[in-house]
Amino acid sequence: MQEPKFHKDTADTKIWPHVKQTVRIFTHQQFLLVISLLFIGISILNYTQNEHSGLYFIALGFGSIGSGWANSAKWIAGALGRFMSQRLSHYVLWCIPLFFACFVGFTVWRSTFGIILFTLTGFLESIIMTNIEGVVQDNVPSNVRATALSTLSFSYSILVIPISVVFGYLAKHDVFHSYQFTAANGLLFGLIWFLRPASTRHTTLLTHNELNTAGKVGA
Repeated sequence: MQEPKFHKDTADTKIWPHVKQTVRIFTHQQFLLVISLLFIGISILNYTQNEHSGLYFIALGFGSIGSGWANSAKWIAGALGRFMSQRLSHYVLWCIPLFFACFVGFTVWRSTFGIILFTLTGFLESIIMTNIEGVVQDNVPSNVRATALSTLSFSYSILVIPISVVFGYLAKHDVFHSYQFTAANGLLFGLIWFLRPASTRHTTLLTHNELNTAGKVGA
């Protein structure tokens, strides 16, 4: 891998100035800001699937064995998505709306067939997130590359704290309402992506083969 010219070979910075620099980079580059919000929105939905899938399976009427198989299928789909992410990177722009559609779909489809959409969501999430991570890492200076993804992960981790509390309260009455609540929160962060003109989305989420044409961020 050849480092872009704006990357530095070494860096020695204390943690908070390091984080501030990372936040400044994200907020001053529009396409990175859009990607960041999309990352957070998808991460919130993926968190719900990973942590609360058991409640969904129980709501569908699955027993312990059925839940185990269904959960395995979701993780296999996710691993397959990671494996095929580079090969399917040219289709990532189509995967984004399909991901949100599938997530909303299994939250409103009160049927065991909803597990198909549940599994497909895991597959699509892996493709999208792998490409987003690649875009972020290739468009920030090397001295904040690791901090960039850590900052995004920290941001969504903070957000899922209140979301999880509300999810648990709603699940007491109806698990599907809990998932619908989470879907609404994820869509709020993804909304900025869908509000962008279709002609600009291609230059916002670049495929790995086109990263060299991205705007450069000052070191």
